[in-house]
Amino acid sequence: MEEIKVLIVDDHHIVRHGLKLLFLSDPLIEVVGEAESAQDAIDFLNGKNEVDVVVTDITMSEIDGIELTRIITKNYPSKVLVLSMHLDEKYIKEAMAAGAKGYLVKDTTETDIIQAIKRVNEGEIFLTSKVSDILAKALLKSSENAAVQQELSLTKREKEILKYIVEGLSNREVGVKLHISERTVTAHRYNMMKKLKANNTADLVRISLKYDLVS
Repeated sequence: MEEIKVLIVDDHHIVRHGLKLLFLSDPLIEVVGEAESAQDAIDFLNGKNEVDVVVTDITMSEIDGIELTRIITKNYPSKVLVLSMHLDEKYIKEAMAAGAKGYLVKDTTETDIIQAIKRVNEGEIFLTSKVSDILAKALLKSSENAAVQQELSLTKREKEILKYIVEGLSNREVGVKLHISERTVTAHRYNMMKKLKANNTADLVRISLKYDLVS
């Protein structure tokens, strides 16, 4: 079996050094390069260096790891494995949407990191249980929100008004924005409060944010 050629991208030398030592312990993994920035990684790939898997952090100056993932996925055959300190739904979803084949947090075990390299190299998706749990909960929340939105069935005009209410605008200000009367805005607000079973404006905003009723 051929060695898996890995490029490590992280702006911290100690992280790159630690990963390199870890990968040296496995005869199937060869570290072919290190980069302390996304631009350095792009320059390395542009140098016609053969790289099977790019292991990258997210938080870096100028070009972050998610944008780097997007660039690599679009322009190079290398697969991307994200290794980040962020155990956050937003970062995980953005990284996977950008084309990452795996997502690990930096407290991941050495065994999982090695396994992730090999699985990602084979074109498989690799997520630790922590990351999978976050994505599963996000999917469940999204499904619940969609069901609630369908049940509440706010009109297009109500959603427009609700968006401005969430932003803190008064009835008069909303009316000016939408070129309708303040009385019309008040009527829509009253109808929405009935639909959402909201007792006051704070309730209306809270429910709106909880179920993603406004974009």
